Amino acid sequence: MPGTTFGSLAVPDVDDGYYLVKLSPTFEVLAARAVESPATQVNALQVDGAGDLIVGTAVASFEKGSMHPVVTKYSGSTLEEVWSTPFGHEVMPALIYGMTILPDGWIVPAGLYSRTLTIGEFVLEKPPAGRDDDFIYAGWIAWLSPDDGEPMRAQTFGGSVLTDMAWDVNVTSSGDLRLLTSHSEESVELFGVTVDLGQHRAAVTDLDAALTLERAVPFGGSSMAVSKMALDQDGRTYVVGRYGDPLGDVRDRGGELVRIEADGTVSSTQRFATGYTAKRVAVDSGGGVWISGTWETPFEWAGRSHEPSCAVAEGPAPSMVMRLAAF
Repeated sequence: MPGTTFGSLAVPDVDDGYYLVKLSPTFEVLAARAVESPATQVNALQVDGAGDLIVGTAVASFEKGSMHPVVTKYSGSTLEEVWSTPFGHEVMPALIYGMTILPDGWIVPAGLYSRTLTIGEFVLEKPPAGRDDDFIYAGWIAWLSPDDGEPMRAQTFGGSVLTDMAWDVNVTSSGDLRLLTSHSEESVELFGVTVDLGQHRAAVTDLDAALTLERAVPFGGSSMAVSKMALDQDGRTYVVGRYGDPLGDVRDRGGELVRIEADGTVSSTQRFATGYTAKRVAVDSGGGVWISGTWETPFEWAGRSHEPSCAVAEGPAPSMVMRLAAF
């Protein structure tokens, strides 16, 4: 990765790694750093109550054929490393897909793994039916101390057939953890409770402080693949993802947005025939819902036709960001 300059701050060269840059509300560069970390994916970022940066990554060794998650805390003022907590995993993949910070400061990452995942003193394994197959994935969630990154709790779920995983995690207004998961079976054991998914393949689940499953809301048919979620001030959950076969005709697939009410009712679904997954979602203070993703085909919304700004033949499919004032 070549060296570069952010504002007036020069960042030295590193052979392989990632950048951290802190900006003011007016986009003034306050601090910048290049982190030397070969074969690393940056999968999750959070800022804690003290302004420090928490980074969730996956570090691969192509020589060993392995991958393991790492959670690292950086100083919010200097971007110097405060602590780093690597997990143990012997094969590929093992990923952090979502991460949040509880009101008491505990850091909660979540994701998937394919073999035994070691998080501090916690050893997570798939059920016997999937334990010998590295192409069967299970979901995981962990709780780390904000002071030193020590793992305090860890849980696994699924992993008997094909893929179970955690895509995202957030905190509700009551302080519960809300987890976005996807599954391969019609029923799955989530944190000691068997949840009947029926024909659905995704769920939004709530865990209280004692790790008791408070509620599970299955949604989405077999053609939906979820990506991320966001919560609004009234307790609604918005989930984005993809509908259709990713290898099928581009006109028959695209982004999808689902709204789940505070009482768990799946109240609205909107599809965008963009040809690609809707990858991110956010809710602003005015109630607007923002989605982003990749865009290949024209689609209709609110009586208007929207088309990509450039042809896919000219290069990678362009990205899109859209705000829905009412959904």
